[in-house]
Amino acid sequence: MPYVVSLTDVRPAPRFDDIPWIGATIEEAPDIDGPWTQIDDQVLDPVDADPTAPQARDFTVTTAESPTDYFRVRFEDENSDVSYTEPIGLTTYPSTEELLALTSVDELLALTADQADTLRDASISAIEEFCGQKFDLRHRTVTIDGQGANVLYLPERLHEIEGVSVNGYGVSLTALVLSDQRDRLHFSSLFGLNYYEQAIAEISGERFPLGFGNVVIEGDWGWADFPEAVKTAILWDMEDTARADANVLSASIASYRKLGLRSINQGNLTADISGAPGLSPRVMSVLAPYIWHGNLGALV
Repeated sequence: MPYVVSLTDVRPAPRFDDIPWIGATIEEAPDIDGPWTQIDDQVLDPVDADPTAPQARDFTVTTAESPTDYFRVRFEDENSDVSYTEPIGLTTYPSTEELLALTSVDELLALTADQADTLRDASISAIEEFCGQKFDLRHRTVTIDGQGANVLYLPERLHEIEGVSVNGYGVSLTALVLSDQRDRLHFSSLFGLNYYEQAIAEISGERFPLGFGNVVIEGDWGWADFPEAVKTAILWDMEDTARADANVLSASIASYRKLGLRSINQGNLTADISGAPGLSPRVMSVLAPYIWHGNLGALV
């Protein structure tokens, strides 16, 4: 059966000859090294007004063989010249149907399929913004500022390293250790040494030297397995939103905010309605371990 797959924030190579990319072909492979099969082609609309700074694109295809395959985009210009993206591996977010099968909240189950899909997408966006990270998996090359220490803080979760270079020189992967949280790299030889041995090692250059964009890391970034707690958070937020939308006061409060009102006082009821609705305490609590704190010195 065919699968629906969405590729987000896909950016083509910049052009410095005033020729924009006009089309994109999506290809799929069961392995990161291929073989690749074309599964869709799309026209870029609008084309980039400034080809030196191409915009990020989102693509949805409905003919994927498997959501666990790898995907890449081939951008083409009017002269049939092409540019390929790095392979993109996807971690599948839970589908609307999968989430609805786990709930007993009547307000959520009463929604149409389109309404439930919209609610799911909104919950995912809110959770990604709150956590400061996405929960998919992408094979990418990321450029980072060296921080002048033997520890390098990463801008996002690094699932697996394939290559590292510093100031244009390759670094042996056996010399590096990825932290359990996958948010930091350090030189393995510095750990287990005494103070004087560490000092000598640092002088010899076993550090990530201070500099702009001088560390390049290739690998799989993100999550190979979708976190169960995040799945729970998406469902809970969908339930919370469905209940709120079904509340008889929902339309009134939205109207009051539009009119500039910030509070309601009626009898024994006093309500502050100045804030915009957000994630509930139970959702934020389950997401606490997934808030990203490692984004220092990134040039992504």
